[in-house]
Amino acid sequence: MPPVTKAQLEHAVAILQQVRAGARASSELGQTIAREQLGPGQSEQLSGLVYAALRRERRVVAALRELGTNVTGPHAAKLTVLGAGLLESSPWFELEEARAAWSEVSWQRFAQADAAVLERASGVEKVALLGSLPDFLAQLLHSEYGDVAAPLAASLSEPAPRALRINSLRADVAQAREQLKKEGARTEPGRWGRRTLVLEGAFNPFVTRAFHEGLFELQDEGSQVACELVAPPPRGLVVDACAGAGGKSLAVAAALEGRGKVVGLDVDAHKLAELRRRAKRAGAANVQAVVIEESGDFPPEVQALVGKAERLLIDAPCSGTGVLRRNPEARARLTLAAVDRMVETQKAIVERALPLLAPGGRLVFVTCSLLRAEGEGLLATVADAHPELAPVNLAEIYDRAYVERFARGAPHELRLLPHLHGTDGFFVGVLRKKR
Repeated sequence: MPPVTKAQLEHAVAILQQVRAGARASSELGQTIAREQLGPGQSEQLSGLVYAALRRERRVVAALRELGTNVTGPHAAKLTVLGAGLLESSPWFELEEARAAWSEVSWQRFAQADAAVLERASGVEKVALLGSLPDFLAQLLHSEYGDVAAPLAASLSEPAPRALRINSLRADVAQAREQLKKEGARTEPGRWGRRTLVLEGAFNPFVTRAFHEGLFELQDEGSQVACELVAPPPRGLVVDACAGAGGKSLAVAAALEGRGKVVGLDVDAHKLAELRRRAKRAGAANVQAVVIEESGDFPPEVQALVGKAERLLIDAPCSGTGVLRRNPEARARLTLAAVDRMVETQKAIVERALPLLAPGGRLVFVTCSLLRAEGEGLLATVADAHPELAPVNLAEIYDRAYVERFARGAPHELRLLPHLHGTDGFFVGVLRKKR
């Protein structure tokens, strides 16, 4: 990767300033890339600069203050980008020339200052610094995870891997890997998913023939594991109650081998339009997308499914604390009140969708959250309110040796954690409706 240019640095600083003012990083990056007509390598480099700054902002500011640097002036965003690049220790960031232009900062002492700040910190403060997290979230993680909270928080500041789910409707893993290799991609098998390849380096997979022919979807490996635990019966009916753009719907459709049916529900018509496009590319003719209202009765085609779904997948909207590596600007928007509201939303979604579940069918509840309130706590509340629901030992779904590789509490639940598994943070719990 070539050194970062002055223009790239200025773009990154401008985007960071816009994000601090409330804009979304992905939107600002997209506009800048289009306006400046940046190629794939430059686009990846710019994205790396911006996301590193967002992932590490609090820690960078603490180190700069340790050096006596003014971190509130007009150049604060530039100093944050430069400092984050140093902490990232990545080939993306050859920033020596840019740092030399800011001689008032002792960049040679920056790493020492960072180490000194972390050495003094302990408990909640250290968790907050390592993950550049808001205080309330650092407190929750420290309370719920104890000594594990620090490495967990640190993992949220690292770049996320890019995992591919190989679409078994189009190719097996070996065939897809060979096709990607021919097109210049370097991949390695995933650690956990059974149809996973992990991309290496700064390769854009979306320009490949393999992508346009539907051989894969970009999907975090933890999300793939959650989909494998849906384990639909042959020719079964699966309702994905919060389908969004359909990543999990497509994985389940492939598991059904194109037979059976997956009905994806969502309130966002634009996301469901994307699901339809993706399903066509993937050859998943057994996927139906249905727009629903946020509350009230389901439309007639969904009402007709009451008591018929053999699997009810609820990948509920949540705080997103498990995906802060990918959505780092969410740190600034997270509040305890927002988490509490999200839990109430999750309860309402489950209550609304449960009548769709058939006797003997399974509810698979998923969140990309690290918080108990949005995982174990939520599922316990649902089980207490519905005595007709019983826990399903995950070893019944997959062999015990497989499920025991993950962080587990109760036998019907598992957690995937970035610092342990390299995946995004996920909770998965499974309940069965008694016959």
